[in-house]
This record gives sequence, structure tokens and C-alpha cells, in this order.
Amino acid sequence: MSNPDSTKKVFFLGAGFSKAINHKYPLLSELNEEIKPNIIKGELFKCYRNICSKIGENIEELLAYLSLDLPWKTEYTKTLDKALYIDITKNISATINSLNTMPDKYDYDQEQEQVRLLADFIKENLSLCLTLNYDTLLEKIIFSKKDENYQRSNGYEGFYKVPIQSVADRWKISTSAKWGFGSEDPKGKKLPTILKLHGSINWMWAGISPSDPIYCSDKNDSIQEINNSVLELQPFIVPPALDKNSFYNNNILKSIWSLAYKGLMKSKEIYIIGFSLPDSDISIKYFFKEVMSKNKDRNTSSTIYVINTDESDELKKRYKNVFPEESLNFDYCCQYAFDRFVKEKLSANL
Repeated sequence: MSNPDSTKKVFFLGAGFSKAINHKYPLLSELNEEIKPNIIKGELFKCYRNICSKIGENIEELLAYLSLDLPWKTEYTKTLDKALYIDITKNISATINSLNTMPDKYDYDQEQEQVRLLADFIKENLSLCLTLNYDTLLEKIIFSKKDENYQRSNGYEGFYKVPIQSVADRWKISTSAKWGFGSEDPKGKKLPTILKLHGSINWMWAGISPSDPIYCSDKNDSIQEINNSVLELQPFIVPPALDKNSFYNNNILKSIWSLAYKGLMKSKEIYIIGFSLPDSDISIKYFFKEVMSKNKDRNTSSTIYVINTDESDELKKRYKNVFPEESLNFDYCCQYAFDRFVKEKLSANL
């Protein structure tokens, strides 16, 4: 039976989640080697080489530098940086898209039993899912649980619960997306909520104004519809190393973070899967600290389950610096962490 309060059990997903499902998915730190050959062949390689000689080839720092409006940059430099940023994000999108090979009607074999259990749990509980991942693997997993008739007539925009419109409908006046938790997709079917805090490879925007709309694409958009609709649009991918840049000024992204905040405030259990809580991700660190502080003021608390293959004291220390130690559960910091968590924790609650 569906949970009447879908925000009581919240999933928070890092790159380790996608890698647990498909080992071919690169971590962000691995993406540079994946996309570098394409950049070397491109017209912006000289700009790329010059910047890397100053700040290194770390993809997080590179994207952060390119997207910042630093006071010493000339207008010419800013233009080159923006062009290189767009080129890199398009290469990231292409690289991850090449791995999005899981069919929408997924046949769960024995090795993917944990994926089926996860999808069932999220679907039955209409769980709130917060993710930092650019890929659409989570959408595919949940979408695969819908019947074929539903899949033929619906797309991913119903998951996002904010006014993110299908790119194929870019030139139409109205949007089919709805606001807030528990809303319905265009066909009136209940869907879990997915809030993508760092954007997505299937999200696009003009990149000019904070009021710019965000569009999404999915399997239901024909090639011709997409080609006619993405003119002058660029991927909406947010560098994780930043706490302030033009992306965070976007009204829709602000709404996504606001909904995520409200969802965490209501949560009783938070499942953090595959996220190492790096010091560079300032936004997430202070985001969680703010939630924990507000909950303390209200005399409420959440149990934080950390699901990670990293068993080190360093990982646990980073978490203890953000969350109250008494709220943390590290039982699933182990080898095969995701499999064990799904089989022991989630399947017992189905």
C-alpha cells in the first residue's frame, strides 16, 4: 500500500548509486579522461589546454572556473569560457547517454533483483528521490515499472514535479508539469518525485536569464521534434563544486532545492546512497546542516542511513561533521553495500 506521506523515507543519491547499478557509469572525477579525446579534436582545445595549465584537469574545478564570472576575466575570455563550458557539458551528456542503454521495459534478471526491489519500493511508497546525478538511470528504473500503454503516452517530466516541460512542447503555450509533492503526471497517474539538484543530461536551457525555462527530453520525443526544439539551448548541468553561480539564480532550480528542503524536513529516514560528502560540495554540506539545525529546533529527527562501499574512518568523520552522530547509521558501509541495503532494509518493508 502506498505511503500517504511520501516524504517520510527519502532517497539521496550520489554517483556511487549509478555505478552500483551499472559499473560502466563514470564518477565525475573519471569523466575528464572520457571526454578529453573529443575536446582535443575540437576548436576549443587551445583554450582548454591554457586553463588546465593553470588549474589542472579536475573536471569539477574546470567546470567551476569556466562558469564563474570572475572580475579579472575580459569579455573575450568570458565568451571563450562559456563556449568551452557548453562543449564540455555536451560531451558529458553524450558520454552518459551512450551508457543509458537499459531498455524502458526492463527484464530484471537474477543479478538485477536489487534494482527491481528498489523500483518496487519507490513506486509503492511514492518516495521522494533527491539526486546529484546527471544521468536518467533512476527515471528509467521507475518508468520501467509502468505498463506499456502508460509508457507509450508519457515521458519523464511527470517525475520532476516542477514546471519542466518536454522539449518537444517548447513552442506550446502551456506546460503539463505540476508543482509540489503528490502531484500527478499529464495522464493523472501518481508518480514518485525526483528532484535533480545538479541538473540532468536531458535538461536544456538558454542560459541567459534566471527566468529561463528548463526543458527535458526523453524517449517519447522524436529526433525531428528534438532537433526543431533545441536550437540555441545548452545542457543544464550544474558544477558540484560551486555554492554560487548563474545556475543557482535560475527560478526553477531554486524551486527544486526548496522542495528538496521541505521534503527532508518531513523525513523520518534518509537513505544516502553512493555519496562521499566531499568538502568541495559546499552547497550540499550546508544544505544538510541547515535541515538538521531546523529539525533540532523543532525537536524532530531523522535516521541517516549511509550506503557506501567506502568503510573508512575518513568518510564517517565527514558525515559526523555534518549530521548529529546519534542520527547516523553506518551498517551499510561495506562491500556490496547497495545490494545488502536493498535486500535487508527495503525488501523487508515491501
